[in-house]
Amino acid sequence: MSEKVLKILQTPSVTLRIPGPVPLRTILQHFQIEKLIYGGEGLSRVEGEVVFTPYVLPGELVEAERLTTRQHVQRARLVNVLEPSAERVDAPCPVFGRCGGCQYQHATYSAQLRIKRDILVETLRRVGKIEFDPAAVAIESGPPYSYRNRAQFHLEHGRVGYREMNSHKFVAIEQCPVSAPKLNEVIAALNRMVKDRRWPKFVAQIEVFTNDDQVAVERTRERAARRQTFL
Repeated sequence: MSEKVLKILQTPSVTLRIPGPVPLRTILQHFQIEKLIYGGEGLSRVEGEVVFTPYVLPGELVEAERLTTRQHVQRARLVNVLEPSAERVDAPCPVFGRCGGCQYQHATYSAQLRIKRDILVETLRRVGKIEFDPAAVAIESGPPYSYRNRAQFHLEHGRVGYREMNSHKFVAIEQCPVSAPKLNEVIAALNRMVKDRRWPKFVAQIEVFTNDDQVAVERTRERAARRQTFL
């Protein structure tokens, strides 16, 4: 291991996200992240191909494993951050890096806002052919956490959770930092209820909405759905 990498690994402020074990024969590559795209993945270019890697930040040098190829577009799994951004922070959520519900918790809040603004401006330019100066786009922001008022929960093995990014793998949760307090109350209640033997096993997915006063729950079984409102 080089002295440069060893020094980075010993730096307390560096967050290294390794979602899973690396197979012994896996071939890893280094990627220089140019920018983030819609959905939060980092874009890099290697030998004329575009590679998308989640949980990275612009300007970072990362080590990742290539996963899939489709029409000269590849995806990679982050293994190590060799040169972290100064805007990288520790995510407060214990399942961040596995859960597909969030893509930006590893960045400071000011960086998150700027990145989302830049993604909006680029989307308008590329898709809508509308030119904007990013600096001219005003940012109106709320709190960094406890703001999400809608969520879709999956129920498996007597637990409540989300799916991994670009996967059907289940990630169990006890709470969600970005969700509104009412939704976290629902998560706690569901985690108790699904352990009851009387819980209907056919309920595999629940979508929940809140306006901070009320919670509306929609349960889905195949194509049938029923909505209930709880005061």
